[in-house]
Amino acid sequence: MDSHEVLLAATYLLGTLAAFCLGQSGRGGLDIQVMLSGSNSKCQGQVEIQMENKWKTVCSSSWRLSQDHSKNAQQASAVCKQLRCGDPLALGPFPSLNRPQNQVFCQGSPWSISNCNNTSSQDQCLPLSLICLEPQRTTPPPTTTPPTTVPEPTAPPRLQLVPGHEGLRCTGVVEFYNGSWGGTILYKAKDRPLGLGNLICKSLQCGSFLTHLSGTEAAGTPAPAELRDPRPLPIRWEAPNGSCVSLQQCFQKTTAQEGGQALTVICSDFQPKVQSRLVGGSSVCEGIAEVRQRSQWEALCDSSAARGRGRWEELCREQQCGDLISFHTVDADKTSPGFLCAQEKLSQCYHL
Repeated sequence: MDSHEVLLAATYLLGTLAAFCLGQSGRGGLDIQVMLSGSNSKCQGQVEIQMENKWKTVCSSSWRLSQDHSKNAQQASAVCKQLRCGDPLALGPFPSLNRPQNQVFCQGSPWSISNCNNTSSQDQCLPLSLICLEPQRTTPPPTTTPPTTVPEPTAPPRLQLVPGHEGLRCTGVVEFYNGSWGGTILYKAKDRPLGLGNLICKSLQCGSFLTHLSGTEAAGTPAPAELRDPRPLPIRWEAPNGSCVSLQQCFQKTTAQEGGQALTVICSDFQPKVQSRLVGGSSVCEGIAEVRQRSQWEALCDSSAARGRGRWEELCREQQCGDLISFHTVDADKTSPGFLCAQEKLSQCYHL
């Protein structure tokens, strides 16, 4: 083989290797831009894709996904990886994350946007949501030998809420962290943690304290399994002084007690709020009061809390209809169940 043939053979071999490497680099990647919205984490929320220079919500019926959320999750590994999150946990419609905008319906293979069409306002669907594991925090190795006794970390004390099954923002089981210690807060059912509740809600920037939920055993929390770290928190706290003014004064370490419950609070800035409207009248400021639960509108049922004017004055303000003129109860529609709000005002109704 002369030098010219050797040169041609080497060139062909390099071209083959280059083509092989380029072909491998694209495997497992995505050719679309994806983000998760509707929560305070980049690793969980409703799926939005970038199309036509806009972010659009994907319908949960896209790509012929299965009804099994955990089975669907296997198809979302590349998305979680692109978001720099951990493994996928669940993929499907989650009512607590139902805030669609500029919805699109996509066909074809999963995560392909070659056949996506905008939906009309009459054809709204539940948005597709994805939950990935939060990325593990890593710390660089120490550059010096640590001392024999490690001092208590000096990080400021903080609170966080573990959301319950409804997934509302500013509600949930309270966890307190101080230095390297963290855990839930125990209280007795007879206690009324109003002062402590206001301090907790204010510290979380969630408004004022509305109420607390009882019945949550100290050994567990009502958080959904896919959102909860299976490892138990190291300690428990108790609040011996309900009139404390700072977090450091409020809590002291304790052990699980018989009959103890984990403090669960609901703050005034819970989201999503109850939506309302007036229908069947001569204008948008007159008619039967209806409220929305997820994607369903139903009549608001009569209750003892609605006998005063407070609820209806608030509803008029919400509809931008000025002052309340009058209100009265009408006969119920036997074909519709309706919704009942046990609070005086709809802005306080965290559960219908």
